[in-house]
Amino acid sequence: MQGRGLGSPVELQECFFDKFSAAARAGLHRDTTTGLGLFITRQVVKLPGGRSCVPLQEHVGTAFLVEVA
Repeated sequence: MQGRGLGSPVELQECFFDKFSAAARAGLHRDTTTGLGLFITRQVVKLPGGRSCVPLQEHVGTAFLVEVA
């Protein structure tokens, strides 16, 4: 799956799932973010033993993969 949108800098990949992440920024429509969405997603996915990751392509878009056991 290929992401659509702004893409994300590779150096921010490690902090995507952190609470109030440094990777948080305005989206395509300049919407504001809280920096909690991916943090909450990871917590919910981990509960049943799942995992999440980010196969990143800078300037192309970002797709977040979620695997639930």
